[in-house]
This record gives sequence, structure tokens and C-alpha cells, in this order.
Amino acid sequence: MESALVPLVVPQLGTAMDEVAVSRWLVQVGDAVRRGDPVVEIEAAKATSELEAPVDGVVTAIHVAEDAEIEVGQLLAEFEDRS
Repeated sequence: MESALVPLVVPQLGTAMDEVAVSRWLVQVGDAVRRGDPVVEIEAAKATSELEAPVDGVVTAIHVAEDAEIEVGQLLAEFEDRS
């Protein structure tokens, strides 16, 4: 059985927010994560938020570097679902 890749995208955190900055990655490619584990810190409108792993699995790709500014809906990372 093949594992599915699950994307993590930038969520809409506020009605007027179109962009966020990636402050810090808390994981690296190859790290095992559990659903709900914090994986990245993002900053928008001077507030920092942690985004959580969407599944139990492994980080397979990180698509955005730290300090990069990205738009809502943009792909941040991908996870192999091992739940």
C-alpha cells in the first residue's frame, strides 16, 4: 500500500491578511511527526502562530525557506501519511 502525501498550506489567519513570513521551521525533512505537533512558526500582522502537522507521518519536503514571505494558500511542506 502506497502512503499518501499530505500538503501543509498557509491558512487564512485573518480577513485582511494576504501574506505571512516563515519565522522558523521546527522540523527538518525526514523527521517523524505526530498530528498536532508544531512544525513551523509563521508571522502575520506582528503576531506569531505555530502551524501543526496535519497527520502522523514523516516530513518529505519543505518548500519555503525561513524568512521568506509567502501568500495565503501557498504550499509550505509535505508529509507522508503513516497513520
